[in-house]
This record gives sequence, structure tokens and C-alpha cells, in this order.
Amino acid sequence: MTRSLAAAALIYCCLPAGAAAQDNTLSGYYQNVGTVSGRLGASGVVAADLQRLRFMLQPALGPVEGELALEHTFTWQGAGVAASAYGLLSSTRPGDDWLGIDWTIHDSPNVLWRQRVDRLNVAVSHSAWSLRVGRQAISWATTLLLTPADPFVPLDPSDPFREYRRGVDAARLQWYPGPLSVVDIVVRPASTPPPYGNTATVPARAAAIRRRRPSRPASAPGATGPDAGQSRTPPLIHRPLNNSHAADHRTTS
Repeated sequence: MTRSLAAAALIYCCLPAGAAAQDNTLSGYYQNVGTVSGRLGASGVVAADLQRLRFMLQPALGPVEGELALEHTFTWQGAGVAASAYGLLSSTRPGDDWLGIDWTIHDSPNVLWRQRVDRLNVAVSHSAWSLRVGRQAISWATTLLLTPADPFVPLDPSDPFREYRRGVDAARLQWYPGPLSVVDIVVRPASTPPPYGNTATVPARAAAIRRRRPSRPASAPGATGPDAGQSRTPPLIHRPLNNSHAADHRTTS
């Protein structure tokens, strides 16, 4: 019941607030991927088809913004034991629906139709910090495509055609103590089998960048002035860190 109320509150916050909202553009895309495969020396051909339809909305009002994305995946696999063994174009990933807002519309031996609310979050931003709560894209990977070490959305070889990273249910706080540093804290709840029940993990990380220009040579002997005989080292080059949330969305960017 508590999770349902939390999901309803997030949906209400993500709805456009009339003319006062800054961005109410509805966008989306459609994807259709078909595959045909076979094995040398074996009879028969395995065919599969994946269709994905996604709608996205990102309303904003001052320092408050929201994200809402609805995704439908329709998977068809040819009959035969080989298709099930290969697991072609699988679109399911259990264990990442703590809010309980995903469901299966149709499930049969050859057809799987699922609906998923892939984004449902509200964020408040400040010059020194940002807080985002709900289903969101989070990536701590150090590579663009192959991300087996990502603690949130690791590489999923059963869904290689995904355009956007899967959203995870979490609360994320990012604090920027300086223009070249960030502290990132994530609270991620999860449902586990008894006797543990509901659990939560709290990973955190910090990053800082320091970069200096090469020191200028000392002034020539006999030079006059307040800087005579001293090396000139300019201050740090301040380059603000990019907002990592924008880079978290796409699987390749």
C-alpha cells in the first residue's frame, strides 16, 4: 500500500502544471528488431521479433522537474525448444520493480507483452546540490557500452538493442562542494525473499579533478618589479563537472 501511494504521488508530481510548466513536450520512439538464426548441422531456423514503443515527458517548474516514461515491449519467438534455449530478445529483468508499477499484459510460450514505467521521478536542483527521488537512470559505469561492473544497471546481453538505460527505484543526492568535485549518495530499496524482506543499499562515491597549467619560467636575472625572481603559477582552471544525470540516460552516448 505504501509503495502504491508513493507511485501515485510521483505520477501527480510529474503531471504538467498548466501553462506555468516550462517544458511539457511529449516525445517518444518506436523500435522493431527482427532476428533469424540457425546452427550448422541442425535443422530448422529460429526467428524472433522485438517491438518497443516508448513515450517520454519531462515537465519542469522552476527548480523542480519531473520525468515520466512509459514503455511497452512486445516479443515474439518462433516455436521450438531452440528459441527458448537461446532466449532471444528477452525484455524482462526481475528484481528491479520495488514500486510495483510494471506488469505483464500477455504471456504465452511464443508471445510476451509487457508494460513498464521506466521513468517516474521528481527532482529539486540547487546551485550546490540536487536531489532526485523515484525511478530514474543511474550509471556509475566507466565505459560506454560494456558495463559489467555497474552496480545499478550492468550489461544485459539479452537486450542489446536498448536505447535508454533501465530506470532503478532510488533516491539520489548529489552535492557539489566545489566546481571540480562531487559527492554522490544513492539509497536504493529492494524486495528480497524471507526472512530479509525489504532491504536498502546505500552506495556512495566522491570525485574531484585538479588541473594546473605549467608554471611559467622565472623572470630573468636583473629584472625589476614585484614579481622579479619568482615563478608565476596561475590558479586552478575551474571547469564545472557536467550534470551526470543527463549522461545516465542513453546506453551509448
